[in-house]
Amino acid sequence: MDITELDERIQTIFHNLSSFNYDKVKELCDSEKDRSKTNQCHPSWNTYINLLLQLNIAEKQYSSLSFLLPTKGFLRKENSLKVIYEALFIDVSKCLESLSPPKSSLEEWLNPIVMRTVKFVSARSSLVELYGKLVIHSNEEEPLMPFESYVLELRSILEKNDGNNNRKKKASFVTLETGLECELGALLNLLEALVYSSKWDLFNSLMKIDVADDKLRIWSEAYKTNKEERKISFTSAFLLRPQQDPLLYQWFWKLKGAVLSKFSLYFHDILIKQTSPVELKNQCSKLTIDYTSRISNFQKKTDAISVNLIFEATGLDSYKGPGYHLSIKNSRVLTGLELYPSAFSTPGSPPLNHWPNIIMILEDFSDNLANFEEIVHFHDVQYTYFISRIEERMILVAIYGVKKNDKNIIVSNFFTELSAQLKCKKIFTSLKPGYK
Repeated sequence: MDITELDERIQTIFHNLSSFNYDKVKELCDSEKDRSKTNQCHPSWNTYINLLLQLNIAEKQYSSLSFLLPTKGFLRKENSLKVIYEALFIDVSKCLESLSPPKSSLEEWLNPIVMRTVKFVSARSSLVELYGKLVIHSNEEEPLMPFESYVLELRSILEKNDGNNNRKKKASFVTLETGLECELGALLNLLEALVYSSKWDLFNSLMKIDVADDKLRIWSEAYKTNKEERKISFTSAFLLRPQQDPLLYQWFWKLKGAVLSKFSLYFHDILIKQTSPVELKNQCSKLTIDYTSRISNFQKKTDAISVNLIFEATGLDSYKGPGYHLSIKNSRVLTGLELYPSAFSTPGSPPLNHWPNIIMILEDFSDNLANFEEIVHFHDVQYTYFISRIEERMILVAIYGVKKNDKNIIVSNFFTELSAQLKCKKIFTSLKPGYK
């Protein structure tokens, strides 16, 4: 068998598999099987092609996210995608064992490809489990999702998948590996951005978003290039339905939009010092959710004196003040009101004369605010305060110059909806196909 020709054919298969062109992959693999019948190809090659057909079926289910839908029947566990990938892992590993050590030039060429396939299938199995956890946790009553634990899981998957990256990548497998690496890298960095945003860490949040954006751009460019290479006849263009992007691929762009929208609100009062208010407002209007406009509209609608997002830095030794700070030894220790900076305030500057009252309410109602869902209502002579803890250190406050009823539906609904969106649980629930 001509190794150069085989390498070109396997590259074409991986090229189509990485661009979600599963029908073409099946067609190419079936052609290889037909060719084997007449040319008496090496048994290991025949085995590997059969395994690629199984991988193709699993990948189609994976990218469609259909494995996250509940299955019916007593065989649902045995037919789960994780079980399919685990069985495939065993079979590909056996194929690798048969090639070790290589006994011919073909086996020497095929060995590293099969080795890469073992790692790829292992990573897929872990990701199936992780996506399942994300959906389950997003539907649980626990108000906050454990993003830090997901970050640790993803790092573990990346380390296992990168085990041989110190060696030169096998060119024939590079397109498939690139897609996996971009998916893992984008998910890891977007989740890390959520973790750093919740800690009001501008620099690291921005860096993680930037890396995730690069990963998604590389993935998108590769996918679009592969997609544009598919040629169909003029007649077929009318007969075939246009191919839609797989749901998993679409979801990543939704996740990026959610992270960017949250970032724009949490760091609004820092970002506005680096650009003009008009320019920042224009940029925010292009986001998936324009939180700043939504809060401003709520403030006007309810005649609030001020609506604020406040970061609570008490007990956070690493906090040096708003924005990015160089690590300077013997820097001044922040105290008092400095530990409660405004992340966003509308209209205008934060009313710091109300900060002592707000801090007192936070301390007096700490137990009520600890569940991240309760809205504390407090009336003090002339002013009414509505306060809710969105995340461990991020607090939403609305201040009114009149006595407001604690059962005010407009205020409570707004607080509940905004808090839920900023917790980002719904974006992970939307992994499940059909979620509206």
